[in-house]
Amino acid sequence: MATSTFRKVCTLLSLFLFVHHVVLSSNADSASAEEVIALLKWKNTLSNQTQSRLRLWTSLPNASANSNYSTDLCTWFGISCNPAGSVVRMNLTSFGLQGTLHGFSFLSFPNLEYLDLSMNALFGNIPPQISDLSKLIYLDLSVNLMSGKIPQEIGHLSSLAWLQLFKNRLEGHIPFSLENLRNLTFLNLWGNKLSDSIPKELGHLTSLTKLSLSQNCLEGPIL
Repeated sequence: MATSTFRKVCTLLSLFLFVHHVVLSSNADSASAEEVIALLKWKNTLSNQTQSRLRLWTSLPNASANSNYSTDLCTWFGISCNPAGSVVRMNLTSFGLQGTLHGFSFLSFPNLEYLDLSMNALFGNIPPQISDLSKLIYLDLSVNLMSGKIPQEIGHLSSLAWLQLFKNRLEGHIPFSLENLRNLTFLNLWGNKLSDSIPKELGHLTSLTKLSLSQNCLEGPIL
């Protein structure tokens, strides 16, 4: 009797582990598929010349079938993934990108930790939806043509340690919300059109080791 009960328990446990594995695999494939679609949609908003440079970013031949998105996605230029096949790093620095970030679905990249789009020709404002990158540690949009204000929503990126927005056309004041970035060690905003007083809240960034605000129209001390 005890042996029979033990076998039933083992069978149920095996079934549970199998279903759990299938669910996790399904979720990973779904997440990877969403990231593929998001990257291709953003690519299609960029200039034709830029799209040709990203020629390895292509739709999958069997996208309608239950194919493995993550394998292809993780071999794309500038893309790195975690073991589950989800994007954690995007490095497209100095790649001649021309376009905006308005077609970039930030919400589709829940595991993105590193985003470097520096030294390109990206223009337009920084979308407030950038705050959807909840795990972001490194953000570099420097040496582009970004304009408008630095969105308050950047202050929601609580894991951010490195922020570079220098040599753009950003204007207005430095958002007070940056004081929420308590893990920030590097902040570089020089060479923009930022104005008004330097917010005293920057003095609350106790982890900060480097700060560059020169070549703007800022005034006042950092308290």
